[in-house]
Amino acid sequence: MHLSIFLPIALVVWWSSTTFVEYIARPAYPVPAPGSAILITGARSGIGLSAAKRLSKEGFFVFASTRTAQAAEAISAMHISNMVGVKLDLLSEEDMVQVEQMIRQWCAKTGNRFAGVVHNGIAIGKSGFVELTRLEEAKTFHASGLEAVRLLTQKLLPLIRAHHGRVVGISSFAQLVPMPGGSAYSETKAALAMFLNCLRLELYPAGCAVVNIAPGAISTGLMTETHVRKWFDEIYSPPALNEAYPFYAAKAKESVDKMITTTTFAWQTTDKGSTDDLILEAFSSPRPPFTVFPGSFGIPAKLLAQVLSYLPESVVFRLLTEM
Repeated sequence: MHLSIFLPIALVVWWSSTTFVEYIARPAYPVPAPGSAILITGARSGIGLSAAKRLSKEGFFVFASTRTAQAAEAISAMHISNMVGVKLDLLSEEDMVQVEQMIRQWCAKTGNRFAGVVHNGIAIGKSGFVELTRLEEAKTFHASGLEAVRLLTQKLLPLIRAHHGRVVGISSFAQLVPMPGGSAYSETKAALAMFLNCLRLELYPAGCAVVNIAPGAISTGLMTETHVRKWFDEIYSPPALNEAYPFYAAKAKESVDKMITTTTFAWQTTDKGSTDDLILEAFSSPRPPFTVFPGSFGIPAKLLAQVLSYLPESVVFRLLTEM
């Protein structure tokens, strides 16, 4: 058989077999009942708001949380059935306690259960080359993207365990792939992925599922040309970078221009509706996946993740330095 025919067939067989084995190996969990409540953080816009609308449409009652009271009121003012905006600053333990009490009171009043939480709050901070980034700047990523997730989960776990709820974390494809200038962000997402992996083992005996959704390039307000160029400028434009790391300073503008050409950028991003589907599956499937990679980088992020897992680190290193 000619190689051009054999190779695609082999890839399809390999892909199908690994997908099947992965599915049947998943444990079965109790499925949250219709009308159960879900807390979504970072629901002001983008993935969080889109998922809140989708889950409420599917019959869940959604507490859509945002950092400010004004944004929470704006969500409530949408008058969407089964959805209410709540203030939850992820750096405020007091806010976490108040939201946990609010959910308990709602469950007691309605007689419905708590299906769980979607951790979608944005990791806030400034990334950059290790030599040029102050520790305080990196710590802001850790505080908002990891420590806040851990503390909020801790507050909600008694409810989650009692109601066989679920924990869904929105991490990033960056948990797999290092990038020069991206250590603070990537290390936070990698740590979040491991936190979810450990939590999955801890909660398995209680019948509580834990799902990690790690998007690639998703079409949201953060993936516009303006935001991406601003992000590249923050990391690669400081004068100190030109002096200490001229190799990357020279390549940065070429890379961002290539990424944001109109046709390429549209091709590489995926509509956030794909993430909505996965979040819904995380709460409605008796066998939810452990980790999923929606989005695209020209090829599906899920396929790229599997390919990277088989490549030697040295090969991945070579590929990244040539990008």
